[in-house]
Amino acid sequence: MNEIVKKAKASILHYATEYRRVAIFLLLVYLIALFPLFRANYNYRDDVGRVLWAFDGWQNFGRITSNTLSHIIHADYYLRDISPLTQIIAVILMVISSMVLLHVVRGKKKLGLLDAISVLPLGLFPYFLCCFSYKYDSPYMALSVLVSILPLAIRKQGKLFYLTSFVCSLLMCTTYQASSGLFPMLVVYTAFHDWKEGTAPRKILQYCLFSAFSYIAALLVFFLFIPKGNSGYVAETAKLDFSSLKHIFENYWSYISTFKNDFTLKWFAIIAVLSVLFFFINAVKSCQKMIWTIICCAITLVLLFIFSFGPYPFLEKAFLMPRGMYGLNLFVTLLCLDATSDIKAACKLFSIGKSIAWISVIALSWMCIVFTSTYGNALAAQKSYNEFRAEELAVNLAELPCIKNEAKTEIQIVGSIGYAAGIKSIPGDRIMLRLIPPPFSGDNYWSYLVFLRYYGLPNLNYTEELVNEDYLTWEIAHDSFYHVVYTDSDRVIVILK
Repeated sequence: MNEIVKKAKASILHYATEYRRVAIFLLLVYLIALFPLFRANYNYRDDVGRVLWAFDGWQNFGRITSNTLSHIIHADYYLRDISPLTQIIAVILMVISSMVLLHVVRGKKKLGLLDAISVLPLGLFPYFLCCFSYKYDSPYMALSVLVSILPLAIRKQGKLFYLTSFVCSLLMCTTYQASSGLFPMLVVYTAFHDWKEGTAPRKILQYCLFSAFSYIAALLVFFLFIPKGNSGYVAETAKLDFSSLKHIFENYWSYISTFKNDFTLKWFAIIAVLSVLFFFINAVKSCQKMIWTIICCAITLVLLFIFSFGPYPFLEKAFLMPRGMYGLNLFVTLLCLDATSDIKAACKLFSIGKSIAWISVIALSWMCIVFTSTYGNALAAQKSYNEFRAEELAVNLAELPCIKNEAKTEIQIVGSIGYAAGIKSIPGDRIMLRLIPPPFSGDNYWSYLVFLRYYGLPNLNYTEELVNEDYLTWEIAHDSFYHVVYTDSDRVIVILK
């Protein structure tokens, strides 16, 4: 065992020394691209509650590792807001994940700038930006990515690999389950490349079966033995009988439709080019017959795409939030890495293909960087607009007699302020509005919680029952361009415009 530890330590030190420039480049790009997000200081969704009450609560979703690590990172059971430190930790973990992925894909080959650019979509393709946005959750989301990729770094180690796969898959489940598709994707990807390079089919089949056994065993341990207190967050009921195949296909179609609607044509044009290059480059580099290579390329691409959603399509309800779809980040990254793999320009066609690959990968990574910076600034704009509208309302409510007298007051907010002007004018990608939380409104729990708790208004209790009454006959306490306030003694209804 000591010998294994010594070898692992030596390998890590050698790798860290050899490829530190690539790691530093990735770290700088992440920090620069995400700087607008850090500067926005946006309390993202349930960050609002955690900043107020400093609770953990991840054990309700079976994320016991996240719960334990949160007490270490925050140095207390009382989880103070220490952002952007937590988000920077997430960045470091994603850079490490990128370096491990490069090792898995490139092996011991020398890494260069293009390799670093190729792996940027792993964390900067838009779906993972949702994870970086969480002040409290982000380190554990990033850790789940790392532990999903880590076992593949020792996949040639036989039993040790399968044991590590089991442990890391269990860690993934107890940090953030949306990473559940990453390990199967990498097993399929590496198995295809082993076959392409001439590995015996029997060994590849053994590798896939034992990997699947380790992975499924970890999922079963998680579902059967790890306590979970909130099954309503993501439905845990699996549809495994044949009568529910239609339901599974419907869930997959929901994911595909969401992906299709999230992005404009330019993104899909580059992904399509990278997919064609996947066929071309692997057909050229394969030692197998071309027809079989093309067939296996097609099967591999389909499996990679299907596995990117993990087991979620088998559950009762599809989880279509961006933070549940970042398996597609790895799918796109693997296409980029394959497109920029070494290929000898034996003829003019190969040289053209190589040039197209470089242009496509650089263009996609640059689009990710630009989108990331735009998103951070958009969050800042929405935060300012939310605060402006909430402050206007708070000032008007503070003049009401029931508020001045600190009487217990029931309040209901109806309508929404909408998105900030700068965000509404951004054309194209729907994913931008899906990433930005809903604006201040009566339907968004976290936004009106900010209003109820952040502005010092006393004894306000939120209810959803007042609009059922004839509130139009109540006194209009305030009517402006922004909102109307109706009052009836100790009851208040706000209509946002």
